[in-house]
Amino acid sequence: MYRYALIYSTNIVQPLTYICNKSFELGIFPDEMKTAKIVPLPTNTDRKEFSNYRPGSILPQFSNILETFFYNRLVPYVKKNNVMHKSQNGFKEVHSTGLSHMELIEDIASNLDNNLVTTGVLLI
Repeated sequence: MYRYALIYSTNIVQPLTYICNKSFELGIFPDEMKTAKIVPLPTNTDRKEFSNYRPGSILPQFSNILETFFYNRLVPYVKKNNVMHKSQNGFKEVHSTGLSHMELIEDIASNLDNNLVTTGVLLI
């Protein structure tokens, strides 16, 4: 079994490398790789209750590989060139989207203390 897996993996390296490089060159992430299979995942031990399930997405394995390659190239570039805005918290080390919520609440509270009007537009 191991020998077969090794032969299979060496046969896939060249085409996989070609596809990944083409994707980077053209700046295209194939639409087929964005299509997920949605499956129900249990959240509790009682599997008879419909409300104890949440949706889970299963993407093609090649999609995960390509995303990892994109991530490994993009993150160093963003760090090196200081491209990301200081208020960007998602996808940053030691940051979270929860931090964005805290900053928003602090801004609203500060504006209220200073008798300033705060307006928000939420897009869903």
